[in-house]
Amino acid sequence: MTEDLHQLDVQVLLADHADVAGGKLYLNGGCWTITRPGAPHAVAVIIEVPWDMTNRRMEVVVELLDSDGHPVAPRGNPVRLVRPMEAGRPPGHPIGAPVTGLVTTLNVNGLPLENGARYEWRISVDGTSLAHWSRAFSVVAAPTPPKQA
Repeated sequence: MTEDLHQLDVQVLLADHADVAGGKLYLNGGCWTITRPGAPHAVAVIIEVPWDMTNRRMEVVVELLDSDGHPVAPRGNPVRLVRPMEAGRPPGHPIGAPVTGLVTTLNVNGLPLENGARYEWRISVDGTSLAHWSRAFSVVAAPTPPKQA
């Protein structure tokens, strides 16, 4: 079954804010890889499921890791989201065409992210995670403006 999971198309996007409404993804300030300490922060995950993997229940975990691969856990609480996923075959959907199984977001503002550090949002499905199922980013302080004379 693990080999089947390699067929999933998992997309991870970073944004200042993200939301899902009516099955559509809405991003504000999206697709960055560098942020500032304390800046608004969201992760959006889209998973497309092959036709032959529909009607199968799976568990999706979205978690924030530090550069050593350890969970980021402010006040002892890991930053993670766990969602069930089961893509059905909608009526009239072309036979064999992939189906969107999950569109989800996690908005996490005020995280104590360290200046100069690197982090990664990693996605796993049923305990399996592939390298391209993640999105890394860096935290860099805003430059100090020059003093006016």
